[in-house]
Amino acid sequence: MAAQFDRFRTNALGADTLLTFDVPVDAKRRAAPTRPLEDDSRRGRVLAGEVHDPYAAALGGAAGHAGLFGTASAVGAFARAVLGAARGVANAPAPFSPRRVAEFAAKSAVPGSSRALGWDTMLPTSSCGPRMSASAFGHVGYTGTSLWIDPARDRFYVLLTNRACGGGTLDQMREVRRAFHEALADL
Repeated sequence: MAAQFDRFRTNALGADTLLTFDVPVDAKRRAAPTRPLEDDSRRGRVLAGEVHDPYAAALGGAAGHAGLFGTASAVGAFARAVLGAARGVANAPAPFSPRRVAEFAAKSAVPGSSRALGWDTMLPTSSCGPRMSASAFGHVGYTGTSLWIDPARDRFYVLLTNRACGGGTLDQMREVRRAFHEALADL
């Protein structure tokens, strides 16, 4: 598992990317623990440094739908690259061109939907609360994590949480996310 994790760590966005995230080798020991879901064959033990999603685990630990391990600084590095491209920085690291980020952050044509390709977009009912700009986009994770990027305000917001280890209900996590983003909206 360590070799696979190292390979994933050093090339988090694909073979052709120039952007890597520096995750310490001992990250598995320091990872926040989670508890497997009831239908997960790994139930009965605590997961630390292992993907929480049982389907991704069955695929060897990495799958496009299952999110990523990361420290606040690694998620921040990712967010800075995306934010720069969203603000039109021409020399953003591959694969974050302004055109590509705009394409992936564009709201879908589905009436009433706030979804984009891989992102959610700003609505007053979004997980980020009602106070970000109309150009904001973000993503949330099963364990309660949240990343929102607001190009108009030149900001990003990273919330790393772990409700999967006795940390509350989904509704409580939604309340925490919204309160977090609302508290930081005017800083």
